[in-house]
Amino acid sequence: MSLSHRSRSALFRGFTSLIDDEAAVEEMLSSFPSRELDEPVTKDFHRAESALLRAEFHHDMTQLRDGLRGEMTELRDGLRGEMTELRDGLRGEMTGLSAEMHAGFAELRIEMHRNSQRLTLTLAALMVSMTGVVVAALSVGG
Repeated sequence: MSLSHRSRSALFRGFTSLIDDEAAVEEMLSSFPSRELDEPVTKDFHRAESALLRAEFHHDMTQLRDGLRGEMTELRDGLRGEMTELRDGLRGEMTGLSAEMHAGFAELRIEMHRNSQRLTLTLAALMVSMTGVVVAALSVGG
């Protein structure tokens, strides 16, 4: 409970007439607030304010948690979408590379077959020529 200026002055005059120590009277009166804002807090008031603060804190934390959950869900969904696009892109690339490899191997096989045929023809021509040389050499020598 706060004391008005009038009450404080009356108490000061009354106590200083009983007690000869003004400093002691002033010290005692300083225990009584001069304004309502300076009043000591009661336990009930403190409990009520603490409960209110706890409720506000809980509400704020709930909102923060829900907001973070929403943002994380959006982030997860975005990452899933990007990963799906990346996977599909890689599959397409791999399919294209696979087709290119098969085409390259087919061309290589055809080229090797042609080279093998040319080599076989060259060897056959060489054998015919060598047979002709051997026959000519035997006919000249014999």
